[in-house]
Amino acid sequence: MPADLSSNPAAVTSYRCDVPRSRLHFARAICAALGLTLLSVTAAHAEQQPLTDIRAMRALTREQAALRPTVHVRGVVTFKWVEGMRSFCIQDDVAGIWISMTMAESEGIWAGDNAVIDGLRPGAEVEIDGVMDPGGFSPNIAPRSVRVIGSRPLPPAKDVPLARLMGGAEDAQRVEVVGVVQRCGEPRNGYWLLSLDTGLGRLLAHIPVRDANDPARLVDAEVRLRGVAESSRNWRAEYLCPRMLIAAVDDVVVEHAAPADPFAVPAVTIAGLATFTPDGRSHHRRRITGTVTHGESGAFIYLQEGRRAVRVDSDAGETFHPGDRVEAAGFIDSDGPVAGLRDATLRHISVGEPPIPVETTLAAIKQAFIPVQRMGRPASPHDYDGLLVAVTGRLLSVQRDLPDGGRRLVLDCGGSPTMAECDGKRAADELAAIDALLPGSQLRLSGVAVVHYATGSPNADYKEPMRLDLLLRTGQDVVVLQSPSWWTSQRLGAALAGTAAVLVAALIWIVAMRRLLRRRTQRLEEVMRIHRDSELEFKAAQHERQRLAADMHDGLQQLLAGAAFRLEAAAANLEQIPPAVQTQFAAARGALLRTQEGLRDCLWGLRHVEEGPGEFAALLEHAAASMDHWPRAAVTVQVAGAPFALSRHVMGSLLMLMQEAVGNAFKHGKARKVRVLLAYDAETLEMRMEDDGAGFDPQAAPGTQHGHFGLESMRHRMTWLGGTVDIASQPGAGASVRIHLSRARAQAADPGSGP
Repeated sequence: MPADLSSNPAAVTSYRCDVPRSRLHFARAICAALGLTLLSVTAAHAEQQPLTDIRAMRALTREQAALRPTVHVRGVVTFKWVEGMRSFCIQDDVAGIWISMTMAESEGIWAGDNAVIDGLRPGAEVEIDGVMDPGGFSPNIAPRSVRVIGSRPLPPAKDVPLARLMGGAEDAQRVEVVGVVQRCGEPRNGYWLLSLDTGLGRLLAHIPVRDANDPARLVDAEVRLRGVAESSRNWRAEYLCPRMLIAAVDDVVVEHAAPADPFAVPAVTIAGLATFTPDGRSHHRRRITGTVTHGESGAFIYLQEGRRAVRVDSDAGETFHPGDRVEAAGFIDSDGPVAGLRDATLRHISVGEPPIPVETTLAAIKQAFIPVQRMGRPASPHDYDGLLVAVTGRLLSVQRDLPDGGRRLVLDCGGSPTMAECDGKRAADELAAIDALLPGSQLRLSGVAVVHYATGSPNADYKEPMRLDLLLRTGQDVVVLQSPSWWTSQRLGAALAGTAAVLVAALIWIVAMRRLLRRRTQRLEEVMRIHRDSELEFKAAQHERQRLAADMHDGLQQLLAGAAFRLEAAAANLEQIPPAVQTQFAAARGALLRTQEGLRDCLWGLRHVEEGPGEFAALLEHAAASMDHWPRAAVTVQVAGAPFALSRHVMGSLLMLMQEAVGNAFKHGKARKVRVLLAYDAETLEMRMEDDGAGFDPQAAPGTQHGHFGLESMRHRMTWLGGTVDIASQPGAGASVRIHLSRARAQAADPGSGP
């Protein structure tokens, strides 16, 4: 910009109007970019600044704390665990926060000196660098380093409203609380655990163990505690109940000491244990007297006085029995539907008889509550809860799956279910007697009543009783009034199931038999059809064989005889025949005669198959006896094994094979005897023909080229039947022909292959 323009605003205005619009846009963009850069640098610088205010740290949400912002904080140690955990709590002038050493060490954040942590004590002033963490309930710090810079007195404990303390708002702050000590637990990790009633709820306090410290003397005392507030939480980081961590015994101030004798406290009746008084319900001990109806050593007893009973929880090891008169001094327990006593001290007074059980039902209990629901008056004549009662009902089941090994009986009492439990500490014979009970039995049970009430709305004063259960004491509390009928529901169900199973099985069997009958019928029809077809084929074959035999006998046989006669006549009429021609005539006549004999044997075989016996051995004997040209009684037939039937065509083929073998033995071997052996077994048939003739050499025997077809026809015939034939002989030792045929082939209606 020119120098003279700086003193003249009008000129400046004029000059700006002359600047091109594009340059103005460019200048504005540059300014915006510079502004954004400046803001980013400022934000980054702000993010790098560690948090130093504990109050601001506690104001972070769990999501914000999970981002792990860095912190640099200074404060005084208000509490540090003496054993076990190494975490501690610090507080500045305004607020306090937990320093989680466990988290820092497990995640590798801690880089400081462990000796510094081990030497920390309440009152040490420290300076801590680290990061935030959501913690188990409230935000805490995971430290990188801890430096001790001095010491100073603990900040004063704040007297905060109990509502804030009971809600967890004062977590990690040093506070002051007044309450009545109602319980002192066993020491653990260097601390006693006290239970206080503050008037708005119960609070747990950890007090360090010291030789001169006897917290048992604090029970029933009104005390003022100063310490760091802490919250019991669950795995969801949700608040459960308040706690206090006491750093020193001096922070426990007794406002009103407890009576030296627990039984020196005021006595009340069981009926007036937690009823109205002008001063309100007391948080101190109350003393009652009653008769024991049931109890478990080291856990609880039930005391009854008249028509009112109460449960008393106590860890006293003394055993009490039903009928004992007992005095109990304890604190009122209003956590259940009716008031009881907890953390009680018990004292035996005398021995007596237990009360007589009151006969009742759930309907009677509901009837007793009608005045309560309508007019807000006490239940009349009694409320039954904890009372020794007796009920009658039908047993539904006995359950044996209780965690302590006890038993649970489920009864039907006039349409309302009742469960009666017996713990597993009872004698084995008592449990066995309960196990022997049969469903359906009519029982009378005696025991302590446990009444279950309806949930109801939050503003409902009186909740209606919905179920009555019992606590059984001994096996004598169970009396069988009537045994169940033999026809129990289980047996009836079993009988019906058995009947149904039989009916189903019968139905399945009938269906299966019908299918089997259908298949058998179809198979029988098929067999009958095959049999009918076979019979027709057999008759046709029989007729054809008879026709063939007749034709061959009347035609071919006569022609062969005539041809032989003519050859013989021709030779006789020729006066001089050359020897060569004579030889040819003799050979031709011999061939005709052999052909005639073979044809005759074939005709005999065909006739014998049709006309002879149906049993194969008898057929062979019949055929042997019918052959006129064989020596009489020279052929014997023997049988070994159990014979089975053969098909007709197989018998015919084997008969012809036998004729060929026997005829050769007589004709060529000059045999005197021939033995035919039939050997049957389960799967095969064997037939052997053995003779005592001259024998021959099978390798040198004349074959078809010389006009001899006997041996070759045997082999072809057995090949056609699907069997085998073995011929064995040697000169001077006779001959043996052995055939083998399977039973299936021997009984087949048709041959396996053609000749």
